[in-house]
Amino acid sequence: MLVLASCGGGKPPTSGALEVRVVGGVQSFEIAGANAVPEIPPWPFRRGGATEALISSSSSARCRLPAPLTSAQGYDFTTGGCEFLLTGGEESGPPPTVLDQWPDWGRNYLGAFSAVEVGDDVFLVTHGENKNDRHANGTIYLNTVNTDVGPECWSGYDADAGEWRECWESYNAFLALAVLGADGGVRDLGPIAWPTFGYVDDAGEKTSLGLRHPSSVVVGDHVYVYVQDESNESEGIKVFRAPLADLSNPHAFRGYDGDGGFTLRALPAGFTAAKVRSFYGTRGPRTPPLFDDPRFDSVRFSVAAIQGSASYLGVEERVNMDGEQLVLRLSSDLVHWSDPVVVPDVGAATWEDAPLNYPILVDAQGNIGPIDLSGFFVLGTHLSSPTRVQLSVTLR
Repeated sequence: MLVLASCGGGKPPTSGALEVRVVGGVQSFEIAGANAVPEIPPWPFRRGGATEALISSSSSARCRLPAPLTSAQGYDFTTGGCEFLLTGGEESGPPPTVLDQWPDWGRNYLGAFSAVEVGDDVFLVTHGENKNDRHANGTIYLNTVNTDVGPECWSGYDADAGEWRECWESYNAFLALAVLGADGGVRDLGPIAWPTFGYVDDAGEKTSLGLRHPSSVVVGDHVYVYVQDESNESEGIKVFRAPLADLSNPHAFRGYDGDGGFTLRALPAGFTAAKVRSFYGTRGPRTPPLFDDPRFDSVRFSVAAIQGSASYLGVEERVNMDGEQLVLRLSSDLVHWSDPVVVPDVGAATWEDAPLNYPILVDAQGNIGPIDLSGFFVLGTHLSSPTRVQLSVTLR
């Protein structure tokens, strides 16, 4: 049995003894013909009476699912069933001058990481990247944030080394929102939150890698977005929320203030997407990390309500020099979270070897929503293939 104890400070979350059981081991399944590589796990949503899923990496597609994500052996969309939603600016390898037509928050990468259904609209919570990137055709696209970093530092596949490399000096991640309308059209709403220390200081020195790997959960009449803030001296998982009725307004989001409320404007005062470059040196809200263990770096944190309970379960992927772990946390208010409990038998010695990268929680039928602790699934990815594992949790 694994023991879950509440953390100190604020309103204590649900706590007690938590027993976690892995049912049947990790499974992988393939997705073919989706016009997008599933770098992150598919995010299911309902539309027109059918279940669809976001298939996302540097570009995103929506695909109609003929079988649940928790039981399908794979999906073949080569003959149809998918439509493009979003694409990063360099996806098709245009000349560098053409890339300037794309917004800064999706210059190299624009992936829909989660979906929020509001009436006939589906709001897409996106992770975007702006960095020095080497395209497969050899073109190196320069970022527009850290303009002092030249083309000798680039992200992309290094054929000589046989591995992917990242130019962190030029890397900048953005948390933004787009909306899929009833007519099938997609409208980009731009950034919805800003890193605590902005992207650069007054001298142009880098202060943050930005906001990365979002995940959302709807509770009552609000959506909560959990995201990793990579600000220097304020790194960790943070949460922003907005009323569902006002999601079309990027300025509706507020950050958790550390004192029980959501009172901090998520975007700088006066921010407009059209003038995004004039705000890179502006600080964002001083939102505190929800949990901070200096031994680990968080990768992604996803949350689901617990069926028949007033509590919530969160799954966190975290890494350090010793390897990768999945851990579970409990909360009764979405901001105060229990100490972590490691999910057994699904960790790895390195992040690249981990079987469940970028995890999300779904119910036994593969849907986003409240989960039954007696049987639910974690979806993830491994080497751009979707993966899943069934868990059973007992509270004592």
